[in-house]
This record gives sequence, structure tokens and C-alpha cells, in this order.
Amino acid sequence: TRPGDTVLDPFMGSGTTGMVARNLGRRWLGIELNPDYCNLVLKRIEAGQPRLTDMLLENEEREHKPIHAESFD
Repeated sequence: TRPGDTVLDPFMGSGTTGMVARNLGRRWLGIELNPDYCNLVLKRIEAGQPRLTDMLLENEEREHKPIHAESFD
């Protein structure tokens, strides 16, 4: 892809593909069935990509709320 292109990640998981796409100047769209992972990705983006293990431990201590899919650019 080229900078400005959109990357589709149909199995987003922890969001690594989206984070790399964003760091390389691409727009991205992630799709994930598990709302826990969606929440983790949003937190990673806000925090600047901490280690996933830290995010999982923190996530266990708070209430889980599903989110709607959206595009991050």
C-alpha cells in the first residue's frame, strides 16, 4: 500500500496491523467479534501502544462494555 491508502484487517485481534498501518501513514479499518479486544485496541491507540499483557491485566479489573466498529485514521 501507499501512504493514504486504507488497510482492512478483518480479524483485528489486538490491533497490531492497524497500529503499523497508522504508523506508516495508512488509514485502517479493523473488524473484531470480541468486544474485549475492541476495547484493548482503543486503549492502545489512546496510550500509544503499550504491551498487550499490561492491557489484558488492566482489562480484567474493569467492566467490559461492547463498542461499535469504527475506522481509525
